[in-house]
Amino acid sequence: MASQTFSPIRAGEAARDFHARDIAGSPITLEQFRGKFLLLSLYRSPDCPLCGLRLYQLSLAYPDLQAIGVEVVVAFEASAEIVSKYAAIYNYPFALVPDPKRELFQVYAVRPSWWGMRGVLRLYSYWRAWRLRVGGRMSSGDLSQLPADLLIGPDQIVLRAYYGQDIGDHLSLQEVIQTVPVPVPA
Repeated sequence: MASQTFSPIRAGEAARDFHARDIAGSPITLEQFRGKFLLLSLYRSPDCPLCGLRLYQLSLAYPDLQAIGVEVVVAFEASAEIVSKYAAIYNYPFALVPDPKRELFQVYAVRPSWWGMRGVLRLYSYWRAWRLRVGGRMSSGDLSQLPADLLIGPDQIVLRAYYGQDIGDHLSLQEVIQTVPVPVPA
């Protein structure tokens, strides 16, 4: 990928094209989601306790998201080895993309911030991750990498662009569900 500087994307803008591979090596592109809603989430690493907790929450919400037509792709700034290890343990029902070179992170301008480390103060979230045995005990990724959640419409226009303010800050899954129009029964 060419070295290019992107600025954060906003709701109402066209989603930026990407080409990646999931942990099985299957291609994942923006174009394959045309006509569908896509929640594209970018996280540090599945061995991060806060990321592990978010993956657990996404797994629980996934049937509800699918029921309203939302597909989920989660990219990590972690190696395929680490992502595959946690995928084997937790059997996540959505696509997982290892992105150790942070190519997707660059396309969507998801950046690290040492100020975002204040997320370590989310002690209740760490406690929940520990109690649920999700994620690891310490992230192998860049500890300052902030998360982002992008809800993209069927026309590939961004409906919601949420850039976390700290390492445990994510778009509410309830907000995702409320943003997507309810399908009308046939």
